[in-house]
Amino acid sequence: MDFRYYGGIVSRFDDFLRENLTQVQPNFMVWLGSGALIGLGVIVPEMSPSNFLIYFGLYEKMSSDISHLNMATVIPLVIGAILCVLVLAKLANYLFRCYYAGMYHFILETVLGSFLSYFPNGGSSCFYT
Repeated sequence: MDFRYYGGIVSRFDDFLRENLTQVQPNFMVWLGSGALIGLGVIVPEMSPSNFLIYFGLYEKMSSDISHLNMATVIPLVIGAILCVLVLAKLANYLFRCYYAGMYHFILETVLGSFLSYFPNGGSSCFYT
């Protein structure tokens, strides 16, 4: 199997993402989605919305607009964050009511998995000599 072919596909896809997603033009819907990402970071453990905003090239513009109280940015951010938190909180509440053990283990595994990623070799060197 020639893995260079798949590497080329991945490389072209990565180039496409870098060209099209890192140059996102801010508008109402983009700020609404950014607010939803921020709301997602409030509900989902170990998720950092700032990483996505930096990758999309929106973080610097967002922080500047917030510091200058640019309401064209602040209002959609707040609306997106509130809507996302409300919807995901209801969803999380439902999932915990119906699938408590599964949700508990999912969150525990997410936290442990992200903790182990801080160590070299995914933490395997900490447990095995």
